[in-house]
Amino acid sequence: MGQRKPSDDFQRPTDCVNSIRLPHLSTGGTPGDIGRALGRHAREAIHACVGQHLSAELRRWAGTTRLAAIVAAGRSQFPEAYVELEALAEGAEFDFTDLLLFNCAGDLPLQGRVVDSGCTTIMLPGDPASASAALVLHNEDASVAAPVPWFIARLEPSGRPSFTSFCYAGKLPGTAFSVTSRGLVQTINDVRPVDLPVGVPRAFLARAVLGCEDSRRARSLIKATSGAGSYHHAIAWAGDGSLHSIEGAGVQSIVREVVQPMAHANHFLYPPLSGLPQVIVGGSLDRQTFAQEQLADARASRLSVLRARDARGRTLYQVASPQNGWHKTLATAEFEVHVGYLSWCCVADGEEELLADQILLA
Repeated sequence: MGQRKPSDDFQRPTDCVNSIRLPHLSTGGTPGDIGRALGRHAREAIHACVGQHLSAELRRWAGTTRLAAIVAAGRSQFPEAYVELEALAEGAEFDFTDLLLFNCAGDLPLQGRVVDSGCTTIMLPGDPASASAALVLHNEDASVAAPVPWFIARLEPSGRPSFTSFCYAGKLPGTAFSVTSRGLVQTINDVRPVDLPVGVPRAFLARAVLGCEDSRRARSLIKATSGAGSYHHAIAWAGDGSLHSIEGAGVQSIVREVVQPMAHANHFLYPPLSGLPQVIVGGSLDRQTFAQEQLADARASRLSVLRARDARGRTLYQVASPQNGWHKTLATAEFEVHVGYLSWCCVADGEEELLADQILLA
């Protein structure tokens, strides 16, 4: 596996103001309406924390032809996401270029330390013969090197499916875990190829997936999009109980139907992408190995499998330390996807319930 590990030349950081979570948000309307509401809701947090992500190296991309080309690709293919981000900056009263760089950091070649999420996803296929549901279990991890406050948003876009999403202040919805009124589930894991083409910002694509009516359209959208940065998408749909694991990189996306229990811990696993040079954040390889060892017990254990710890101290639940690149688990989500309906919940700090809901398809 080609890989380049991020450097470890930094000390344990201190959290910024409001570094844990903000109140839930419920809003709707046009992309402009939603963007402005997201910006107003997280205004103080954006001003306090987003600057920590804007290194001198990242700021150097402002005004370049490369950034302009990436933004033009995103704006052309996903104009609603662009308008939403533009309005988010307006609502937060924050510089749009800085917010754009914040959302596109994973789409730009950077030589410095990678500061981004970790995350672990466990995917278990359903079995219609035994009426067992497909399960998606997800740990949302983030680096405390440059913390970003987060919140749960329930959004009702005009003319699109409504959805609930774990959101980071200043970022477009869709870059963590989400579920829509059409029974579509998307969880995201960060992956970091070293060589990045010019293409659509990965956050624009993840946001656009939430507007899809079904899994087939979501998968087609991901496959058809030539991206700049890369994500792993777990896509489940209550319309047919299907579950897919998708790694996207540039012009190539690897789509796999999940027919056996599997795990993904935010680095490329599928050939030929697994052979690309990639940056692997601290603890990712260990989490991948440990998650695979837990698959046999995952259906019975549910959320607790994401907090399991063995005698050697290995765990999927992250507590910030040098060994895991100062990542920590912010929230954990469980999606139980049947044919025709799904139930889901998310918890913080391992046990505090943030939200639980059920979606029935007409």
